[in-house]
Amino acid sequence: MAQRIPGNNEVTFHGSGNYASDEQKEIARQEKQLSRLGIELSRQTMANWLLNVADPWLNIIYDRMHEQILMRDILHADETTVQVLKESGRNAETKSYMWLYRTGREGAPIILYEYQTTRASKHPDKFLLVSMAICKQMAIMAMAN
Repeated sequence: MAQRIPGNNEVTFHGSGNYASDEQKEIARQEKQLSRLGIELSRQTMANWLLNVADPWLNIIYDRMHEQILMRDILHADETTVQVLKESGRNAETKSYMWLYRTGREGAPIILYEYQTTRASKHPDKFLLVSMAICKQMAIMAMAN
């Protein structure tokens, strides 16, 4: 079956039904409701529509928050295990990790989550390595003034 790109009205209907309305309809309920109307639209398709629409905008916000969190004096980091049932190339029982990075008490709190397949130190190292680049850039700019 050929896939088609949803229009703004379809994405708005599904997005508002899940996140903005008082009813807080779940995608599963929407799937059943649409099926009763003779429209076969899977939960997976609706979820993918939402992700494809939101992902580029959320990445911009996440990247900006990442820049801001690295400029703070205090940063907390921790990881916790999560189970991902259907992940390409991995068993459902395999542990995955959600890393959390949070600012200290200074200013408005910034909290970022980062999914990783392992607990390896390379993940926070990579997350924080950007901080070194920002510090060098700020030093160069300060010397130029």
